[in-house]
Amino acid sequence: ILKYTLLSLAVIDVYIIRFVNWSILYKDKLTLSHLSKEDFYSKILDKLFRSSLISLALSEKIVLLGIILLFFNKHLSEFYLFLTLSLVAFWYYFPRKYQWEDYIKEQIKNS
Repeated sequence: ILKYTLLSLAVIDVYIIRFVNWSILYKDKLTLSHLSKEDFYSKILDKLFRSSLISLALSEKIVLLGIILLFFNKHLSEFYLFLTLSLVAFWYYFPRKYQWEDYIKEQIKNS
């Protein structure tokens, strides 16, 4: 039962990452009118960095759940399942240059 509980927590983490990214990046709109250009870019980069850092930390949490399961069950194959899920999350949520550029262009266009 511990395996399925931790596995469901790991899958929920993947959806939490998506929600946290959305809430950090799109919840409050930045406008260029009340900020200087330098502050505007600084806030955008701060949002992108925070979003990436939290995404990668939550991706790492998945493998930590696998380590907890490994300590209790001593089955290496179950740990590999969590490791694989964590690596997929790292690959999917790893920040890419073109995504950051698109987000910055979108924020400039909408301000």
